[in-house]
Amino acid sequence: MTQFPQIDTLPDAIFWDWDGTIVDSYEFLNDVYNHVLVTLGFEPLGEGEYRQYFGKKPKNEIFEALFGNKKDDALRLYDLATV
Repeated sequence: MTQFPQIDTLPDAIFWDWDGTIVDSYEFLNDVYNHVLVTLGFEPLGEGEYRQYFGKKPKNEIFEALFGNKKDDALRLYDLATV
């Protein structure tokens, strides 16, 4: 198991990045979804096709739409790719 260093002080602030606000994660997530699709035997998303989901739908709805009955396997692969 990974050992994390002891933190002696709390941070002054914590920033939450809603996709595209601070860091544009579109390309990264598009690549991850395509990796998972191809690994599970699906065709990758076409150019710009992920935009219909990005920042608009919860992850569980995206997985249902893209992976159907393979959504549980897809989620495991997605989690491994985004750690």
